[in-house]
Amino acid sequence: MSSKYKIETILLRLCYLKGPHSRENIAETIVAVIKTYEISSKIGYFVLNNAGLNNIYISAIIKWLNIKDTKEHRCLCCLSYVLNLSVKAIFFSENPKVFEKDIITAAILRDKKAALRHWRSKGALGKLHNVINYIRLTPQWREDFLAKACKGVKELELITETKGHLDEDLETKDPLILIQDNDTRWNSWFLMIRQALNLRDTINLFIKHYIKKNKSSLSKLDKLSNSN
Repeated sequence: MSSKYKIETILLRLCYLKGPHSRENIAETIVAVIKTYEISSKIGYFVLNNAGLNNIYISAIIKWLNIKDTKEHRCLCCLSYVLNLSVKAIFFSENPKVFEKDIITAAILRDKKAALRHWRSKGALGKLHNVINYIRLTPQWREDFLAKACKGVKELELITETKGHLDEDLETKDPLILIQDNDTRWNSWFLMIRQALNLRDTINLFIKHYIKKNKSSLSKLDKLSNSN
């Protein structure tokens, strides 16, 4: 928090951790950075993901820095991590790990049809994943999609004029590029859906074209109908 009560984030160092990822090794590396910048007295709270092992690291750091407090008081859960898990539970049922296991198994076996089926079972969002993954798979399909999308540029410009500037996270070199969901960026599903809604007509046109010419593994089951 700055003097003007504004939250700020500063990256102090990216450390290479030598040896095992043990409690002592990780704690020693973090403490070394803290002491280098002489900020031991300014340490407030630790915000990490909710992995149980993090409590062990925090306990060791608190002990090394002689902080008169407990890990329960100084360790805060990551709200973004909790929200991400909650959204996944809504999207992929109460046990998303089962779904992820099915997807990973299909990938290992290179069973594209099984992967498509698993994603379709998740409704509109699963279908959208299939379609965008397919469009982004090769440069040729991306170019074909962009060629179709360019015809609707004026419509997209009208949307941005009436609803305001596009979200900063959605800005790309080309506003017609589809965004793919991923595991490393927690708001990737939101960004993908927002962009897809702007390009919905073009997406359906692309699906219709490729189904008609029997060029793809996409089917009518992947079409984003009005009911979705």
